[in-house]
Amino acid sequence: MLLLDQHPVPTLLARTRSELSAAFSPGEAWVARTPAMLDVMGGIAEETGSLACTIALDRSAAAVLWQKREDDLLQVFSFDELDQNRPFTLCVPMRSLMGMDELALHRSLAEPGRHWAWSIVGAVRQFRSAGGGMNVAILNAIPAGIGLSSNAALVAASVDAFTAETTDVIARAQHSRQIEQMTLGHCHPLSAYIAGASGAVQVFQSDTCTLSVPIEVPVGMRFVAITIGVSRPGWDERLQIVRTAAVMAHALILKKMRDLGTAAGRAMLADPMGGFLARLDSNDYKRWFRPYLPDVLRGDKFDEAAGDDRPADLHVEPDVDYPVRGVADHHVLEAL
Repeated sequence: MLLLDQHPVPTLLARTRSELSAAFSPGEAWVARTPAMLDVMGGIAEETGSLACTIALDRSAAAVLWQKREDDLLQVFSFDELDQNRPFTLCVPMRSLMGMDELALHRSLAEPGRHWAWSIVGAVRQFRSAGGGMNVAILNAIPAGIGLSSNAALVAASVDAFTAETTDVIARAQHSRQIEQMTLGHCHPLSAYIAGASGAVQVFQSDTCTLSVPIEVPVGMRFVAITIGVSRPGWDERLQIVRTAAVMAHALILKKMRDLGTAAGRAMLADPMGGFLARLDSNDYKRWFRPYLPDVLRGDKFDEAAGDDRPADLHVEPDVDYPVRGVADHHVLEAL
């Protein structure tokens, strides 16, 4: 099926013609679409070296349309925000946007009525620094807050729209992840972007950062995502706690390895796990390391517990309790 016939592209084009004709003129324009994505296996476990399988769905998608302007303005329209009677436009000079540092960008996007535009703003900063002004229209038909990577799909569609000549799946996925990290301070796992960029069922091995051969879905097998219309308030915050707990567990295990080596008169020159919990032998984990992991570790106690093995770039909330042992159990004993 042609891109222009795939939902929600026809709706985006029709509404742009009828509702945004004053901004968009007849002429050359670019459009991209990224489908919703569903974790079939793995999820956050991929970040510690496990396999993850993410499937691209064929029912919901996000679409981005853009056209050049003759002036220096970036003007973004969101039909999603318009339909919910919320502020639906963002207008900012490109020169001002490009001159912001990341802290100023975060503050700007955190202002009321602007948060929805982060994916477009991030993609523009990364790929349109040499261009002039732009009109951008977005329509995201993916329900938010139900595990279908609605935000990831929108940023991936933005990357595709601004980099039509780039066909490398991994490169596009990495760009998308960098943009989300830059604009929001956190990001989806890479496999979510890979599934969206390729449109196929994929297995992604995070510890080698390579994409395996796409899996063919067996004849007669279907994956179905059902929404009951319930969102998950605070899901991003809880997910970030789990991800942070995994990094904390890795640091604590690394410190224990170093202590065991010192007691045996040996120096540890490198991380035996290569940065990934899933590489740790399950029997070694249960014998040597699990008994020393706290069930829960408060953030303000982590520096003392990890010592020199604390990752310098890890942000830990001092008053949050992190489920260190349970997360480590999942990554070492349950994940593949």
